[in-house]
Amino acid sequence: VRVQKEAFPEAAWNHGKLIGLPQAKLFDIAKEKCPSVSVYGLKEGETVETLAPDVPLDLQVPAENYAALVEALKSDGDTDLDFLIDVTAVDWVDHFDVIAQLMSTEKGHKVFLRVSLPKSADVPEEKRATSVLASLPSITGIYPAAEWKEREVYDMFGINFTGHPDMRRIFLGKDFPGFPLRKDFTHPHIIRKAV
Repeated sequence: VRVQKEAFPEAAWNHGKLIGLPQAKLFDIAKEKCPSVSVYGLKEGETVETLAPDVPLDLQVPAENYAALVEALKSDGDTDLDFLIDVTAVDWVDHFDVIAQLMSTEKGHKVFLRVSLPKSADVPEEKRATSVLASLPSITGIYPAAEWKEREVYDMFGINFTGHPDMRRIFLGKDFPGFPLRKDFTHPHIIRKAV
């Protein structure tokens, strides 16, 4: 015998309270601390005010201002970005983007800081795939958790973090040739390219 479930009235869905500062306010604070900062990826006609409230603010910052802006956003009482979510990278044809993802555990907002690093043109073509092609100041003095995250970026992309206390590979052996998450990575025993 099939038991009939009791019918319950449909309850209204509570979206929950959005917490944290709006992106426009976060951008104003960042702009005050670093005038050369900009919002990454805005399309034609978009502004910071038109971003959806649940989208983290993605800021483009020059490499020379990166560590200072991270420090300022962490120590500012309004932003209070006390938690480093991740440090990662993206390999583009002519540059790398290093992205630090920061969050305020108290207020709930997130900010992504993106630094575009041109690939060094000083390295000969035959050595490019196995050479470090970019460098950025380390933020381990600001967020100790960045130590392993920056090592992972070094290990996978070959991006050096100056001032890092232990800049060596974290997953791969020290003699591993190349950097597996780069577009120019090849290894005869792992990858066979189509002719």
